Amino acid sequence: MLSLSILERTNNSIIYEIPAGKPDPQQKCTVDGDVRDRVMQAASKGNTCWYYTLNFIRRRIGDGLSEDFSEGRKIEKLCSQRRKAQTNHDNSLPAIAGQLQNQLGRDTLGGIDLEKAKFLIENREKLQPIIDTPETLEGSPSLFPFIEEFLKERNCRNMHEFLLIKKFSVLNQINIKFLSDFGISVEKLFEEETSEEHGYTKINWEELNVLEKAGFLDFFARDVSAKAYGLKKSSWTPLKRIEGLIEELKKNGPLYIGGAFGRPAYIDEPFKIGQKLAGREIYAWQKGAKRHPITFSAHSVLIVGAKKIQDNALVYFIDSLDPSDPKDLSKQKIYVISFTNLSLHICDLHGRVRKDSPVPYAYYGNFKI
Repeated sequence: MLSLSILERTNNSIIYEIPAGKPDPQQKCTVDGDVRDRVMQAASKGNTCWYYTLNFIRRRIGDGLSEDFSEGRKIEKLCSQRRKAQTNHDNSLPAIAGQLQNQLGRDTLGGIDLEKAKFLIENREKLQPIIDTPETLEGSPSLFPFIEEFLKERNCRNMHEFLLIKKFSVLNQINIKFLSDFGISVEKLFEEETSEEHGYTKINWEELNVLEKAGFLDFFARDVSAKAYGLKKSSWTPLKRIEGLIEELKKNGPLYIGGAFGRPAYIDEPFKIGQKLAGREIYAWQKGAKRHPITFSAHSVLIVGAKKIQDNALVYFIDSLDPSDPKDLSKQKIYVISFTNLSLHICDLHGRVRKDSPVPYAYYGNFKI
């Protein structure tokens, strides 16, 4: 079982501390409790938040393998290989491809149609030093070779559409291979998951476009990973209010959720509220803070606490986008939002924003409570 510390527990509150960093992957994982040294966990990058958020609540085995965990290590390797393939693909695309699902990406790339693309290529010598600065490249390839490819293929309306298809068609193949490694048929799984019982009308897999398939394949890969790790789905729903959330956290520990949360959801930056939990600053967003328009991609975070103070219902979470270092606890941040904020922006595990979904909303791990 996984260990964690209780920072606060009352009739109306529960707040946990997840151990900082990660177990040293070179040291052996043992059956009778994890006594490995903790080392730095870098911040997640790209669209890998669910992979790293699941890591918070699963047993991490690593290379220091004992026979007790040989099967678990095989699963861990398959999941890791999928994540690395995704990261390598993301790194092969221009930096702006990381903004495809927000307003900046849509505005910047949506305006580059065939005519604008032709102008950019014809004036490449003059424009490239202005466009391809170290700040905009961020270590990624130049956008210009992709503009040339867009002009050559001429099968998309603009660069936004072109890069979306280029990005997600490959990611789809990565996820299909991952599912096949577990012996899973995508079409059969799709039929099971999009049943009337789960709130769907009849959908045909073959009629979906690349982006629609990408959404399903991503949550299929996450769900298969969670099940393989031995994680369980919570029975809590937003309709159970803050009292139900506190009760669920006390019973099963921290909860993995997805939705419009954290820095990816906001244009405005959070501020320090002047309080700390276990050496970590607590951040919040001002009431009415500007948000990015909702996209089809949910961001994964881990709820580590909740409390009710008179009429105020608060929820605390951590985010894999922040590093976690056992030698410097301040590197990891804790965020606090209202329960109303949570219930308005949480997605079910199929990525749908609805308070009464027949599909669960959260995963939990095997914690020693």
